[in-house]
Amino acid sequence: MVPSEPPQDDDDTTAAAPRCDVPPDGRTVGLIQCDPRSEPGYTLFAPVLSDTTWLIDETGQIVHSWTFPGGPGLSVYLLPSGNLLHTSAHGLDESLPAPGNQGGHVEEVTWDGEKVRGFTYAGPGYEGHHDVEPLPDGNVLLVAWERRSAQEAIAQGRDPGPESISEHGMWFDHIVEVDPAGEIVWTWRLFDHLVQDLDPGLPHYGDPAAFPGRLDVNAPGSPGYAGPGVDWNHMNAVSYDAERDEIVLTVLTQGEVWIIDHGTTTAEAASSEGGPRGHGGDFLYRWGNPRVWGHGETPRVLNGQHDGHIIPPGLPGAGNLLVFNDEAVFDTASAAIEIELPRDDDGAYVLDEDAVYGPEAPSWSFLGDDAAPLYAAFMGGAQRLPGGNTLICEGGPGRVIEVTPDGDMVWEYVNPDVDGVRLRQGDDVGRTGAFDPRAAIYRAVRIPRDHPGLEGRDLSPQGSIERP
Repeated sequence: MVPSEPPQDDDDTTAAAPRCDVPPDGRTVGLIQCDPRSEPGYTLFAPVLSDTTWLIDETGQIVHSWTFPGGPGLSVYLLPSGNLLHTSAHGLDESLPAPGNQGGHVEEVTWDGEKVRGFTYAGPGYEGHHDVEPLPDGNVLLVAWERRSAQEAIAQGRDPGPESISEHGMWFDHIVEVDPAGEIVWTWRLFDHLVQDLDPGLPHYGDPAAFPGRLDVNAPGSPGYAGPGVDWNHMNAVSYDAERDEIVLTVLTQGEVWIIDHGTTTAEAASSEGGPRGHGGDFLYRWGNPRVWGHGETPRVLNGQHDGHIIPPGLPGAGNLLVFNDEAVFDTASAAIEIELPRDDDGAYVLDEDAVYGPEAPSWSFLGDDAAPLYAAFMGGAQRLPGGNTLICEGGPGRVIEVTPDGDMVWEYVNPDVDGVRLRQGDDVGRTGAFDPRAAIYRAVRIPRDHPGLEGRDLSPQGSIERP
């Protein structure tokens, strides 16, 4: 199936086609393809190993950039004010080695790079990582690790064997909401929503399949960079659905996307009761890998996924879930996947007859084709555009493409900012040659031409990122 048609409006006028100069053959970096069917707008991206965040037009020309002391950690957002919300690595708690993708420091800078505000969420035993999400009221959601000792995890039913936990304990993910003054105003912790079937004498004993709102504390997770249990969840994205006041969490190593209620107090978020949905901070919905919560015969769909979010109102497919699946179960290809969420007339998420959350299959997906399958070993994202096209970031190779609902590729760009060096045209990188993870992009976002943050800005082309 293809994404639903965009809303029709008798007074609507079609946006002018982008200035789309067809690039010559033989290009290896920068703009590779530009078809008049691509949708107008600017593309924002921050290469993982670069100190620069770029905004380019449809022809690959720089229209603006921001430079920072180091690389992102990892997400960036253009705000309605035209300010940029930027993350950076603070530096992990040295008492526990852990993987990359650190964040911890968040700052907002003006169009001209002047700092407006900032905060750091990092200290002994906790640190922000991967992603943040700006909220409509100016607050920011942030994904973070928190370290729990081996004794604390075992007391919650974690298998005490050396293959399950090490002297470093476990790093559970949690979410904090920070206001413009840098104060934490809301918290949700996965540690409060566990279930275990190992020991009836320990808390939260039961069949994980009977507790869809909780995560089995012995569920498979990251093998750990410093021992089993370290970076157990590897949550890599947080997104906010303003229509329903819900939060979407992308949880890589469990192979799932979770939805939780944001309309709770912090106390309710630590329980299984209260809030508008009546489930406290328990998962309202989960999808991608029923095997992780006791449904061993149900096929796994997600593996290595990133950027799960609800398609916003006014766009084709509004209300559906869109996610980028890095190591899809579709053989070796990655995939952009859209699913229709199973809700009843009251808006509650419903289990199917097998007591799992549907759907069984996507309503739309894009995997590339046999000649050029979509593939990113790590990182990536997908964004629905106003006309129905989808912008896809193949994160590892640093490649960004735009595809129509029927799967025709109409725009392609390969990141030429590799490890902070601006490549020359003809250099091999990404899909055009040897895979080079130094070109990686965590996420790319198409900014519409009528974005309020662009009003009155000088967006004159300044040349390409790549050198001739």
